Amino acid sequence: MIICLDPGHGGSDPGAVAAPGFTEKELAFLMARRMKEVFVEAKHEVNWTRPELMGASIQERVRQAQGADLFVSVHCNAFSDPSVRGAEAWVVTGDTRSEDLARRWLHAIDGLFPQPLRLRGVKGDTTNRHGSLGVLRGTYQRMPAILIEPGFLTNEQDRGYMLRPTLPFAMGIALCRVLGG
Repeated sequence: MIICLDPGHGGSDPGAVAAPGFTEKELAFLMARRMKEVFVEAKHEVNWTRPELMGASIQERVRQAQGADLFVSVHCNAFSDPSVRGAEAWVVTGDTRSEDLARRWLHAIDGLFPQPLRLRGVKGDTTNRHGSLGVLRGTYQRMPAILIEPGFLTNEQDRGYMLRPTLPFAMGIALCRVLGG
C-alpha cells in the first residue's frame, strides 16, 4: 500500500503555537517522520507532501498524494481554554469510507496506552472553524483521506503525550493494525 503522509503546515506557517518552542509544524513533522518508520517496517511505501520543515501549498500537497492508496495529514490541535484535550480525526463530511477508517484508528490508538487518551471522535470538515479542509477535499475522492490530531498543544497533558517518541509509533502501529498489516 502507498501511504501519503502530510505533516501539517510548514515553512512560514507554524500552525498552532503553544509555549515557546512548541509549534505544530515542527511537532507534526516529527510525528509523521516517526510514523513513516512504522509504515516502512510494515512494508508500506510512503510518499511525503513535505519531507522537510519547508512549506507546501494545498494544491502541491494534493499533487504529492496522486498515486497513493491512503492520505494521512498529521496535525496538532489548539484551543484558548488549556483544559480542552483529546485526540480527534477529521474527514470530508459524508465520506463514510474515510470516517470508518478514522474511527477505527482512534479506537486502535486508545488501546495502546496504559492511560487512555481522551477521544473526541471523528469530525466532518464542514464543522471546523476553518471551513472545509483543502487537503482532504483534494484527495478523498481517490483514496481514504484523514486528518489526525492526537492532542492539543495548548493542554499540558496532551503536549506531554505528543512530545513522547512513543506516541507517533503508536499512531503508526494503530493505523497499520486498522489497515490489516
